[in-house]
Amino acid sequence: MRARWWLTIGTGAALIVAGGGYTAYAYETQTDFGTALPAPGAVLNSASPSITVATDPSALSDVHVVLDGADLSAKVSSAGGHLALTGLDLPDGRHTVLVQGHTGGLFGGQRTATWTFTTDTVAPKLTVVTPNRKWGKAAQVVGRTEPGALARVEWKGGALQQQVGQDGTFRILPPLISGDHVITIAVRDAAGNITRSRRHLRFDDQAPLLPAPVWPTVEKQTDSPVLSGLASDNVKLKLTVAINGETVKPTMTKIGYMIETHGLAQGLQTIDVRATDRAGNTVAFSKQLLVDSTEKLTPNMTLRPGARGRDVVSLTRRLKLEGAWTRKKLSKVYDRRVVAAVIRYQKRNHLVPDGIARPALLTATQGKIVIDKSKFQLQAYRDGKLVGTFPIAIGQPAFPSPTGTFVVTEKLKNPTWIPPNSPWAKGLEPIPPGSTNPLGTRWIGTSAPAVGIHGTPQAFTIGHAASHGCIRMRIPDVERLFNYVDVGETVVFRA
Repeated sequence: MRARWWLTIGTGAALIVAGGGYTAYAYETQTDFGTALPAPGAVLNSASPSITVATDPSALSDVHVVLDGADLSAKVSSAGGHLALTGLDLPDGRHTVLVQGHTGGLFGGQRTATWTFTTDTVAPKLTVVTPNRKWGKAAQVVGRTEPGALARVEWKGGALQQQVGQDGTFRILPPLISGDHVITIAVRDAAGNITRSRRHLRFDDQAPLLPAPVWPTVEKQTDSPVLSGLASDNVKLKLTVAINGETVKPTMTKIGYMIETHGLAQGLQTIDVRATDRAGNTVAFSKQLLVDSTEKLTPNMTLRPGARGRDVVSLTRRLKLEGAWTRKKLSKVYDRRVVAAVIRYQKRNHLVPDGIARPALLTATQGKIVIDKSKFQLQAYRDGKLVGTFPIAIGQPAFPSPTGTFVVTEKLKNPTWIPPNSPWAKGLEPIPPGSTNPLGTRWIGTSAPAVGIHGTPQAFTIGHAASHGCIRMRIPDVERLFNYVDVGETVVFRA
């Protein structure tokens, strides 16, 4: 059997001598001088490491130690059975050590050891993306640091860590229950440098409690019902309410909320309720409520799709008078046909064409005066119905009554006649109420300039073109008409 001898050379290479042949093998952590510190490939967080080689200094001669190309042999000590180089102050980065020496004896000769290590004394940068003290929907810690570092999240009673990927980001999901937790985020690089950040991690992964309430589907008693429901959450709750898309402010109670409505439109209401907690968890529901609390149209109310009853009949009768409802039979239900008729009227009269009968439309259609100048006749309509036909006097050829559509602007009982700014009235004085007042006992002003409808003590002029542009009526007739008319309704002058 042939004898074999082992010794190390180079950067951890083993030379096997066998029958005169030589075979080399590589060892990453061995040197010709035994164990070396810092270990080959090590990363240190110290600028002054102690470089040592575990060998017998007494068996060596002609020792040289070179660090990063600088010969530091004079600083090498040989105490304690090893070679040591101390008192260093190294910059961060990679460093190369070369140790050379001679040994005597049968197997003596040149001994060489060379290896590298890295110093890194700078703590890694840490950017925590997860907001501090801000509520979120999940327990997660997101941040950025050095690629390859070890990220760790610690909280009372536990910890979780993760190796940072090559993109430098990490995302750790600690198994916490909803609430406010004080956590520590620490990142440790390969050298052992550590950077820490303290945070309040607040999260809530549960949606608020917002059960759909049991509200009536039809409200016949009032147009201002009070609605209430339950709502709660373990953090502050924000409640938003909208009725037909318009925001309504609810009142929060100990167990939920209360919605006070005021003058809801007759018809179908869509009520949307949404609850959102600080973490952004949201739950919502939508309910429909049919308000049918009156059968009478009034100027300040609103009628919308879904309404039913005599008020809808009145609306379609009015629209028929205006030429917007073209069907023979009036409708009791505010359906798509009524919506189409309302839009038709709105477009003709420069209103927002939304198909909802709002106060402007109801005011304009509650009554109508039609003046037929060629027939010397005034017709009064109320709620789409003809309530009176009266003989009138119109303007003289030199002062003709207008033609077109206007509105009632004022109503006066026992008016004082004020001379108009016109040549024919020059030098005249005002006339107080009384039997000689040319306006009689009633004045109904219109948006036609200086033109109104009034009584006259000169009843013989009725049926003639006798005025200065106004419409004259017999005093009993105008007093009756006065009771039918409302400010804002339409006045049509026909040729």
